[in-house]
Amino acid sequence: MLFGLRKALTAGGLTPQPEAVEPSALGNLETLRDHVSDILLRAGRIAASVREESRVEMPAVSGKLDPEAGPLPLKAFFEHFIVPGPNGSVGHRFFAYRYPEGGDAIDPNAQFHLQQFLGDALSFNLYCQRAHQDGCLGVALQSPSVPEFIDAIIVRSAFFAALIENLITCPQPRDGQLDALRATLDRYMLMASDAMLRPALLETMVPLKGWPVVLVDVPAEAHDGDHFINGVYFTAEQARVLLGSDANARQAPRAMPNVA
Repeated sequence: MLFGLRKALTAGGLTPQPEAVEPSALGNLETLRDHVSDILLRAGRIAASVREESRVEMPAVSGKLDPEAGPLPLKAFFEHFIVPGPNGSVGHRFFAYRYPEGGDAIDPNAQFHLQQFLGDALSFNLYCQRAHQDGCLGVALQSPSVPEFIDAIIVRSAFFAALIENLITCPQPRDGQLDALRATLDRYMLMASDAMLRPALLETMVPLKGWPVVLVDVPAEAHDGDHFINGVYFTAEQARVLLGSDANARQAPRAMPNVA
């Protein structure tokens, strides 16, 4: 069904040496998994509301718009990427992909795909809030561009929820465990397909194709120039290489069309 042979995008010199790839303590991974799963659930409800032309539950936002407020729940998402370090210091969580059958080398694009997913969700929230304040949310959600956004959010949230769940249950998978991990991914992809407005496009929206692939949690020490992009942690070097952006800049989410 999913995961053809297309090779994942690589990112130059960001791949650590295999001996440096050690998963950090699981910490609050369960909370992160639950948060991403909640985004999947809410996005599915929005898709159903679009399909049925029914009401979408909106947050109470007065005055200045708040892209983290909703209707997709993004408040405090960045906190998942802050973890305690030794002696009271602060560390950060950085995710990467690994192919268990291909050795210990990792592909750091997981963090890049996460910020793309969150960027779309932030942009969608702003779109809904503007339309809600203008009293035209129902009409705005029938825009031809809405299915692309909401379906992409559904698929990506399902994808990451599955990989995070696999990381929790099996942080260092062996060959004999890959079938169970694949079953988790397929279960989440079925949830996504059931919720999407255009389920036939599911495979085109998966962030990474190629199985087996698992998520690894690579510890990163805090240092000058670190920052968050769309709620996701990056070092300055990673941001420059992966995003092609200035180290101090916040990458803008992909823009939804104007409400009018």
